[in-house]
Amino acid sequence: MVGFTDIDDRGREGMELAYDEWLAGVPGKRQVLKDRRGRLIKDVQVVKNAKAGKPLALSIDLRLQYLAHRELRNALAEFGAKAGSLVMVDVKTGEVLAMVNHPTYNPNNRRNLQPAAMRNRAMIDVFEPGSTMKPFSMSAALASGRWKPEDKVDVHPGWLRIGRYTIRDVSRAEGGVLDLTGILLKSSNVGMSKIAFDIGGESIYSIMQRVGLGQDTGLGFPGERVGNLPNHREWRKAETATLSYGYGLSVTAIQLAHAYSVLANDGRSVPMSLVRMDRKPESTAVMSEPVAKTLQGMLQQVVEAPGGVYRARCRATTGRQERYGAQGGGRFQGLYRARVSLPVRRLRADQRPAHRHRGGHRRAEQGRLLRRPGVRPRVRPGDGRRPASVEHRPGQPAATGRDPDGLGAGGKQGRAQLMPMPLNQLLPQAESAVLIRELTLDSRKVRPGDLFLAVPGLQQDGRAHIGDAWRAAPRPWPMKRKAPKI
Repeated sequence: MVGFTDIDDRGREGMELAYDEWLAGVPGKRQVLKDRRGRLIKDVQVVKNAKAGKPLALSIDLRLQYLAHRELRNALAEFGAKAGSLVMVDVKTGEVLAMVNHPTYNPNNRRNLQPAAMRNRAMIDVFEPGSTMKPFSMSAALASGRWKPEDKVDVHPGWLRIGRYTIRDVSRAEGGVLDLTGILLKSSNVGMSKIAFDIGGESIYSIMQRVGLGQDTGLGFPGERVGNLPNHREWRKAETATLSYGYGLSVTAIQLAHAYSVLANDGRSVPMSLVRMDRKPESTAVMSEPVAKTLQGMLQQVVEAPGGVYRARCRATTGRQERYGAQGGGRFQGLYRARVSLPVRRLRADQRPAHRHRGGHRRAEQGRLLRRPGVRPRVRPGDGRRPASVEHRPGQPAATGRDPDGLGAGGKQGRAQLMPMPLNQLLPQAESAVLIRELTLDSRKVRPGDLFLAVPGLQQDGRAHIGDAWRAAPRPWPMKRKAPKI
């Protein structure tokens, strides 16, 4: 997301490219005397003063970015997926709190850099969102006044013929009858299609357009795609049914996260931003507040009610799309309540192998890990915590994604603030439950409750100072682990 610069310090990818003029500044000029060999003899005068580039504070929360990176990598490794992306958004401000993609790359080591790893999949790759569209189709039904959450739909026998097409349900309902919440919980294509036939495809298209699908997010990220939201002159049954359960359209991960932020924000849309906001932006009502709150309660049952995808406290829906024939991808969309902000998280995995796990089972577990106690989004501006930032001045190398975990290289940047958590929660392979308060790379700054990471750096090798940290810690816990390849 941050991107990198070329040898001339010009932005070539990501935010470095999008804000190149803002970050670059203006180089100065000096009049000097040189001999015929080009050696400096005398510095005469300054012809033009240099102007420093302006700082740019990103909205990314470093702790959430680290956890999102770790959990996405673990999920892809467990299921053998080739690629994935994860987005977290603060629905009150529109700030993107975390955005990670895999495969990724280390900008400090480009020896084996693959062009595909440089792509910000969350904003560039489009896909069919599948069943994650059902809550928006359901909102159109509720807004029409023709349907209420307790209304019943007969989904027996689990399939529905429309001309030469057959719509099928994966999860069979007991008795063959579901209410509207049950349709979301069982992810019933048949039930959703029957509701769509009653309200019409135009109303479903309208609500999807209002929440931002098929439109530019306004982030200004280079290469961002808008996807496709089809609008038909005549809405036949086949087009109406497929749109209601998320087929026949294409979206990006960031668009889907933005759409769900409307549900989480009681029907109000807030402009998205990758830059930290100084004040709360103005929101626009695109959905009835009672409808949005009703849907929040329905989505909460998807994961909390018996038969839900995972017993985690959040509001969520799951989906799966077909891609390249036999291979598919899974998505999990969750809305999480926090004390100081309300983020919406969107996780997507591409091209999993033949054993087809449903989109929500493992994705809901990754969401639970991201929402662990003590790891919550930063509070509003002015709280004293330092945001992720990109700062570029003439004569200095531009920000290229160094220190991706936000731990720094020593001094004040050598400590990473954490909410207190047990060691075995931060590092699953540890057996100790001792409470960890901070991470540090500087052995001179180790204090009780710190976790010292001995890693080789650009100037110092932290492994040579393990003894110093050992003597400073009243309760040492040795652990050796090979660093993962990123």
